[in-house]
Order: sequence, then C-alpha cells, then structure tokens
Amino acid sequence: MRRVLGAAAFLLWAFAYLVFLLLLVYLIGFLANRYTFSTIDSGVQIPTREALAVNVALLLLFAIQHSGMARNWKYRIPAALRRTLFLLATNAVLLMIFRFWEPMPAILFRIENAWWVWTIFFAGWALVFWASFACDHWGKFGLRHVLAWWNGREPAPPPFRTPGPYRWVRHPMMTGLLLAFWATPEMTAGHLLFSAAMSLYIVLGVFLEERDLVRQYGAVYEHYRRTTPAFFPRLGSLTRLFRPEPVHPPNGS
Repeated sequence: MRRVLGAAAFLLWAFAYLVFLLLLVYLIGFLANRYTFSTIDSGVQIPTREALAVNVALLLLFAIQHSGMARNWKYRIPAALRRTLFLLATNAVLLMIFRFWEPMPAILFRIENAWWVWTIFFAGWALVFWASFACDHWGKFGLRHVLAWWNGREPAPPPFRTPGPYRWVRHPMMTGLLLAFWATPEMTAGHLLFSAAMSLYIVLGVFLEERDLVRQYGAVYEHYRRTTPAFFPRLGSLTRLFRPEPVHPPNGS
C-alpha cells in the first residue's frame, strides 16, 4: 500500500514541480514585458485606485500563502506532502497574479540603450537557478521527502553547506530575485509596486527563515551569519568560491 501511495505522491509532486517551472519561466516574461500572453504592464487600464487595490490584494495573498504554509502548516501535514502542497498553492497564486494583475502603466523612468539592464535582469535569474541547484535543490522542492516516504524512512536532515554562491552571500536566490525584480529599462508604477512589495517580503521572509536556521544549526549558522552578508557580497569575497567547502552536521557541532 505504501508503494502505491508513494507512487501517487511522486506523480503529484512531479505535476506540481513541472507546472512551477513553467510558471517561473512565465514570470520572467511577465516582468520583462515581452514573450508572454500577459505582462506586468499589459491589459486594459482601470482607475488607479482600483488597480492598486487589486494588485495589493494579490501581493498580500502571495505573502500570506508563502509565510503561512512555510511555518504554520509544517507540523500539520505529512512531511512527504508539505512541499508538494506548497508548490501547488504557489502555482495557484502565481496563476492568479498573471490573470488578475491590473496594469499601472504610468512611467516613472526609462533607460535608453538598456542592454546592461537586461544583462542584470537575466543574470539575476541565472543566479536564482544556480543557487537553487548548488544547494539541495531536490530537498527544497520536496522530491527527497517524497522518495524517503516512498521507501519507508524519514528524510535525513541535510548538513550545513555553503557551496558556490553561498560562499558570497547567505541568500543568493533572493539576491537573484532582487536583481531581476528591479532591473527594468522602463519602471512603471505597477512594476515599482511589485518590486517594492516583493523586496519587502524577501527581507521579512529571510528574517523569519534565519530564526529557523539558527535553531537547526546553532553556532555554525550564527558564525556564518556574522561572517557572510545576506544579499550582496563584500569586496574581495569572490575568492571564497575557490576555498575548500566546510560541511557541518545539522546539529551545528
């Protein structure tokens, strides 16, 4: 019976994961204002107050779903399904943003010859993918938990590691998102709202996440937090990439 349930859990995870990847690619086009059916500045314009109310509601929905499911639900749902359900809910919220986002196209500034802006934009997304695969990608997205449950065991907590871009900053995925959110050759009121709200959520989310990491890894993570910046590297820190990587057990010893 466990094998059957495990296969069903894996198929559900695979569906959620593949849809999430497609929506992540769609988000790139959505913010770039090209390549996708809807973008952050496309669509019929409605009164600014109404557009602001709709968009703020969508952003709050994203924040509540992410923070609520990441912390309040994790002890009430079987470990094998937590991240799968989190992905499914995230997919639903992203679809709502793409479908119901109201354009606020008032232009705040425009950059001519913006090839360097697009370089930063796509470099940010490249950093997101690099950081994700550098450190426990399949654990973050739930595959490790599903396979462990399928095989009748609990997933082992991962050791504390700082591979690749984690040598430079503590949250390189968030660094990449910040670059991608703000790098635009044409900043509109809607884009500013999206970028500012998501940046605020990132800062708050990192603060809450690091409390959990300190509880999990103890003094090891405290030392990492003191010696490594959160989002943007210090001068000279790029040489850390070529140093041997220390690996610490989950209890921080």
